[in-house]
Amino acid sequence: MIFLFKKDENYKETDFNTAIDFYWSKCQNEAILKNLKSNLKNLIERKIKKQQKLLEKMENEVEKAKEFEKYKLFGDLIFANIYKIKIGDKWLIANNFATNEETKIKLDENLSASKNAQKYYKDYSKNKKTFEYTKHRLDETRDYLEYLKEAELSAELIETSEDLREFKENFEKEKPSKKTKTLQKIENITINEFDVYIGKNHFQNDWLLSKIASSEDIWLHLKDSPSAHIIIKKQDKPIDEKIIFEAAKLVKFYSKARNSSKVSVIYTLRKFVRKIPKSKYGLVNYREEKEIIID
Repeated sequence: MIFLFKKDENYKETDFNTAIDFYWSKCQNEAILKNLKSNLKNLIERKIKKQQKLLEKMENEVEKAKEFEKYKLFGDLIFANIYKIKIGDKWLIANNFATNEETKIKLDENLSASKNAQKYYKDYSKNKKTFEYTKHRLDETRDYLEYLKEAELSAELIETSEDLREFKENFEKEKPSKKTKTLQKIENITINEFDVYIGKNHFQNDWLLSKIASSEDIWLHLKDSPSAHIIIKKQDKPIDEKIIFEAAKLVKFYSKARNSSKVSVIYTLRKFVRKIPKSKYGLVNYREEKEIIID
């Protein structure tokens, strides 16, 4: 009977029985990792679907509430034409001084002109508060949805069950513990004598920005889609286009666009990247960015 084993750089023994034990242990670990990933993926997908429904609902609410300005206009037009209105009138046809067009305004026939105006001002105040509150929640929901999509990719990039369990624990708390090992496992490689750091989850990304990267380092990320955050550390010599291109290929590799034909990668100096205030780990705003296409 002949057994064929794939070459494994972590396997050093040549003893047959040890090889068998190593093989089955590896198979078992891979099965555990696959199961853990599947469970975490389902958890994140459920959260994403929930947030997408909530986002759609709030977008509709914002669309309705943003008409609050018209109620102030109605109140202003009623006061401007107060001499024309008497109790019992159901409508006011007035010239809109902003557009110079006629505007038809519904009146409460049981109220005076002044009270009709006050009623519209109250509607204005109420709808304005609703709009501002819902708009704030809408922005928070969009940020959280982006956070979840980044987390979904992060889970896919994890290679061991131990790391995945730790990631799940931190993900559920939405904040890493001070003793988390994931921060100690930020991958660091060298490209043409430049140190390049790869943040494979939102906890590592936050750590890269706050603790490792300096203002003149280069930060890279996939355009408009989740990916690893890459930092190129500035050396005594300039960071040339060749280094940026090689780092951009890493961005593509550590993303869901890994097998796509062409992707856009953006890059800028670290000093132009800012964490979104009160947002989840890893979410940033950036400016002064440039774009590079990777096949």
